[in-house]
Amino acid sequence: MSALPAPQLYGKYGDPFRLVEFRLFSFNECGGGCAHCYYRKTDNRVERYDDVLALATDLRANGFQLETCYLLPTDVFENDFNYDIFRDEKLRESLRSFRYVGLASTLREGYDARFLDSFFADFPGQGIELHVNLIEARLEDPAYESFLLAQLRELRTRYAGRIQINLALNTGAKHSERELGTLAGFAERGSDDRILELNFTYLFNAKLPKATRRDLLRGSFPLVRFLRAEMSRREPALTERTLLRKPSFVFKDGRIFLTPILPFDEYLFVDDPAFTLSAPSFDAYLSTYARLQAENLPVDDDCENCPELRHCQGKGYFMAAHHYGLGCHHKES
Repeated sequence: MSALPAPQLYGKYGDPFRLVEFRLFSFNECGGGCAHCYYRKTDNRVERYDDVLALATDLRANGFQLETCYLLPTDVFENDFNYDIFRDEKLRESLRSFRYVGLASTLREGYDARFLDSFFADFPGQGIELHVNLIEARLEDPAYESFLLAQLRELRTRYAGRIQINLALNTGAKHSERELGTLAGFAERGSDDRILELNFTYLFNAKLPKATRRDLLRGSFPLVRFLRAEMSRREPALTERTLLRKPSFVFKDGRIFLTPILPFDEYLFVDDPAFTLSAPSFDAYLSTYARLQAENLPVDDDCENCPELRHCQGKGYFMAAHHYGLGCHHKES
């Protein structure tokens, strides 16, 4: 167990659900050509699956439930060699610790039933959380919606109870009111949770200047606010998810990153040594969290009296905001 005052930390920021997500950058090559995709599509690999297993094991020993391990960043069905990583015994052991394995696809050419059948045979205790990226150029095409919804129905029928499907969108564009309504309609009809998952792909591209990443992130806030308002019609949009209740770790280029959260709830990757773990352990996670708390300070004079202050602090939004030079997410556009 950690020598850090974990009970005091949890006491201060709320009794945790203690769920955890991993994001492993292991897939390569993609011909999808999705709009606003800035992911690097070559040389993605996890240097040591031993580290994935070590962190998963230590977190579970400290009371965490391992919820989803996402395998990123490209379309899983685009090429057969993406499947090769499932041969690694350390990765296989790690995946069996999670409730879901997260995958992404556009389904533009359908899905690979052979792979999915094999996966479920090899991992009988795991489900798949599938994020289906919308093809923006075809959102107004009735034939595209019919094709996509048919694919989703087929997947849900074939793998009933084993697959969770939500639609996703790459952020980076400005949207008209009509386009926002179209996106909301797709989420309502296509997502199991009636939500639209958002991808901030530019945050993972170190070749983009930091100012460019900041501006693209800032430009995504109106979409985030719109989707939050849509969710608020049926349930509270602000959850009790925090960096202590539900941390997410990114395994990328030989390093492990702790990722802060943008209220309502999207994880924001920060490519900075301050956000990395020194080792694949629960102690290292708490040490990184404690170090980042020095940056978790309000960014706006209005923050102190804002009813959402505890959410922004608990989720670590201010950590990311200070790094990128952002203000209040309600005011940025």
